[in-house]
Amino acid sequence: MKSSKQLILALSCLLNLNLLSGQQDVLNLAPVSANETVMAASFKDGAGVSFLHLSETLESSLMTALNDAKKFKVLYQGKGSEPQVIKEEEGVRNVRLITVIDDFQDYEQKAILEGLGEVIAKRTVRLGLVASLFDFETNELLASSNLRMEKFEVIVTTGSNPDSSVRSEKIIVKIADEAAREMVSRCLDCLSPAKVIGKTGKQITFNRGHDFGYPVGRIVEIFAEGEDLKDPDTGDSLGPEEILVGTAKVRRLTQKFSTAIILEDHGIEKSHTVRLMPEGLNSN
Repeated sequence: MKSSKQLILALSCLLNLNLLSGQQDVLNLAPVSANETVMAASFKDGAGVSFLHLSETLESSLMTALNDAKKFKVLYQGKGSEPQVIKEEEGVRNVRLITVIDDFQDYEQKAILEGLGEVIAKRTVRLGLVASLFDFETNELLASSNLRMEKFEVIVTTGSNPDSSVRSEKIIVKIADEAAREMVSRCLDCLSPAKVIGKTGKQITFNRGHDFGYPVGRIVEIFAEGEDLKDPDTGDSLGPEEILVGTAKVRRLTQKFSTAIILEDHGIEKSHTVRLMPEGLNSN
């Protein structure tokens, strides 16, 4: 098996894509792979079965999350097969998403309460991922993101045998689902960033629902698109300038959109781009 990370920074996008109405980006989803040393270590530590279950669940969770986003035409590459080639369409970006597991641990800490005849087991599952978006035609790296997650569960069983606790698979499914949705949210930030779709008084509405939206209380930045920038040395296009025109605090999430209270307004308008402010810069 070939090599298959909570983060503060969002995906750093190298392009600003304007989609034509009714058209979707085409995303080739590569099979989840893992760093060979991570996979070997999991088997050595007795967590090989959990590792295999996680990698398989993560793959299906990614496909489900991408489908739920309704922003991509998803093509699954399949293990051992080549990425699918499709006819290029004007205004549609063809990308490939590669996800690699670069950290995994699944271990337990147990305590025996002899007086009560109980065994308390605290299970910890830690997952690290690196997801990369590539241009399908040129293999240019468009964006890369690290994600780290850690989940815990406590199991109490009767009896003094420390090996009597039964492991649940719920924690594996939960961490895989949450990691997949976070990664898809970052794909959206890059390929189809949130846009202001309404402004009333001191409130804006933008097109991200609770599945892939930003947490209530977080600060978002609003950007207007400026002129196309060029590298003075090479003449290469650097994409359009993004001009910060305001900030807002997320107030409410619904199924299809979010609302935020404006904190600063220097010309916020409909169609302006909304991006999550890096957490270290977040202020009230």
